[in-house]
Amino acid sequence: MDEQELNELRKYKSTKEFAKAHKAKETIEEEAASGSLLASIIKSGVEYAAESIKDQLEDELDPLGLRWYFPSEEAKANGRRLERLEQLDAKRPEIKDYLKFDVMPRDKANGLHKKGLFMGAWNGFVDEIEAGRMGIAEVAVLAYDNITWSDDKEDYYLKIAALDGHVLKGGIRKIYYSLLAGADREKLVSPWLEPEDYKKTYSGRSEEEYRLYEAVFRANAYADVVDVSDKLHAYVLHFNRKNKDYYGVIMQEDYDDLKRIMDYVTFMTPENAFKPENNHTPEFDW
Repeated sequence: MDEQELNELRKYKSTKEFAKAHKAKETIEEEAASGSLLASIIKSGVEYAAESIKDQLEDELDPLGLRWYFPSEEAKANGRRLERLEQLDAKRPEIKDYLKFDVMPRDKANGLHKKGLFMGAWNGFVDEIEAGRMGIAEVAVLAYDNITWSDDKEDYYLKIAALDGHVLKGGIRKIYYSLLAGADREKLVSPWLEPEDYKKTYSGRSEEEYRLYEAVFRANAYADVVDVSDKLHAYVLHFNRKNKDYYGVIMQEDYDDLKRIMDYVTFMTPENAFKPENNHTPEFDW
């Protein structure tokens, strides 16, 4: 698929926008018949349809009634989707290599030192700011996943993109355990329905439209460079202490009041900033 075709697919910004543009199935059928650019895109979508049919025929019902032991078609489809995303994500740039860090203003350390037996990690963190060694990079947040350790502790990993729109590999841990605010979480809901869900939501439309939507979905939802103009912003922190690199991400409210993360910097270790300690792989829709 050439750049012109790709740009044609990416002119839609959401499922709703696509569905509205093609609410009359005759529009697609007439354009396809005319041999337009859209026609070539529809043709390229045939392979997706063929793959979907193959997947549907992979497994038969268990005659012994034990099928609940096996993954459902929906679960298997989701597994294939996550595998596909992981393969795409593996080719993206690393967070620690791609981001350009500025120095956090030293006055952010004013009044943050604390006295106490367990304040060593926190005061060391503040020292890095005061010395001008705390790196900070503004990023856009695309999605999040939580890893539950116990009933009272969860870690949150965020999928991020640089401000130039490049989606970065893997995820990075949020320093403060608290989940994002409700309004913030709403911004992380993908504007794109999976192709299977599009068929359910917009039933009764032409097969050509469904195939075209799948091509549009893959060109947008799995893009390596995204539009970050409407995304939630955050900050990745980086500092080096005792020859170890430390990374973590904070939200705007954390940056405005760094004391919010005082009880959590102890756990911001290099080993689990990018990969959870239990080897769980965060699941992101990007």
